[in-house]
Amino acid sequence: MKASNHPPHEFEQQFKDQPLHRRNFNAKKRRSWVSFILTLIALVLSAISAYHIFYKTLFRLEFLGQSVNYQQFKETIHQLTNQATIDTSQLEHNLNILLTMIHVFFILVFINIVLAILTLVFNRTLIKLLNLILAICATLIPVAILYVIREAAKAFAEKLSQYLGHVDAAALLSEANGLHNAIICSCIATSLYFISLFFRNRRPKFK
Repeated sequence: MKASNHPPHEFEQQFKDQPLHRRNFNAKKRRSWVSFILTLIALVLSAISAYHIFYKTLFRLEFLGQSVNYQQFKETIHQLTNQATIDTSQLEHNLNILLTMIHVFFILVFINIVLAILTLVFNRTLIKLLNLILAICATLIPVAILYVIREAAKAFAEKLSQYLGHVDAAALLSEANGLHNAIICSCIATSLYFISLFFRNRRPKFK
């Protein structure tokens, strides 16, 4: 008796009804090295901007013959309070505003650096967006300090003009390179944070 060339019906049905098991690939996303490098450079620049604000000369009190950095700030305000020759209450008020703004700047830069480190590790868009917003705020503070210094110099010059005639505001109070460098570094860092937003981790492509 010859064996049948066709498999039994049950045998065929077994293949038809058998579910196909497809392998799910949960491949890890490929890191965006462009974003990593941009964020790393921006982090360094943010730290440099804080360094310039903390250590370098921010402005010069020409009438006292003194260059002022962050460390000398309180001492300068104390000197202005103790001298009784000229009413400097408005200038003291402006300098106290500057001191508060500098403290806020340091806090923002610290948070900025922490978020930048988290971005280097995770590269999440939400973290990068939040970091960009803080970087913009941190950049605006040195610019605002520059504006306050110039306005304080003008106000002080107007007060002295009652006694001495016309006085050049820049000859009384002027910003220094430390502030300018902080503004430049902060602007570049903010630009790099913005550009890095367009580079995200991607899943590898399978053929």
